[in-house]
Amino acid sequence: MWNTGGHKCRTEETHEETHQETPGDTRGDTPGDTPGDTRGDTRGDTRGDTPGDTPGDTPGDTPGDTPGDTQEIHQDLRVSRYSGETGPGMGLKCHMVSKLLQLNCLRERGKRGERERERREGREERGEREGREERGREERGKRGKERERGKRRGKRGEREEREEEMRGEREERRERERREGERGREGERREGEREEREGREDRGKRWKGEGEREEEREERREGREERGKEREERREGREEREMRERGKRGER
Repeated sequence: MWNTGGHKCRTEETHEETHQETPGDTRGDTPGDTPGDTRGDTRGDTRGDTPGDTPGDTPGDTPGDTPGDTQEIHQDLRVSRYSGETGPGMGLKCHMVSKLLQLNCLRERGKRGERERERREGREERGEREGREERGREERGKRGKERERGKRRGKRGEREEREEEMRGEREERRERERREGERGREGERREGEREEREGREDRGKRWKGEGEREEEREERREGREERGKEREERREGREEREMRERGKRGER
């Protein structure tokens, strides 16, 4: 509660005439009374009344309202903290305004708490996002390094493969040259043997007499003549057989 012009705000249930007033303050005093003295004053007193009721009002009504009318409760609540108003119902008005102010404060604190929570969640979310981005950069860096290592391994593998192929080709070429060399040496050896053999035959021929060579030529010639006679006989026999075959076909 707060002080309104020297009077202590209170609810109608606890309002009593024993409160201390500011000296010289005549607000709420009975006319003709000693200034500042409220003894014997019954104004705003609810002793013996129904708790919370204004004397003469309908029970449950707002104090100071029209009997049975509850439509002006909002007007009663529109009171300034520093207006200095006094009179019946002001304790309840101050109480309701205090509650409204407390609600406003709670609402403001709730809003501040909500904003703080949103900022905190935003910071956490930004932190998580930055952490994810950092992890992503690290992961991409690792993948890039792995890719580079893979490329280097691939290049090294290709180079080794090419070197292996070149080694194989060199070995094959050396083996081929070796075989060709052996064949060449073998060919030279055989050529030498053949020449030597032909040289011996030539020498043997030269050792033979001219008569022997003539004899050989004669025998070869006679052999050719005999083979010619045989071919002639075979041809004549074939013609005779063909004539006999044609005669038989003509008879049929």
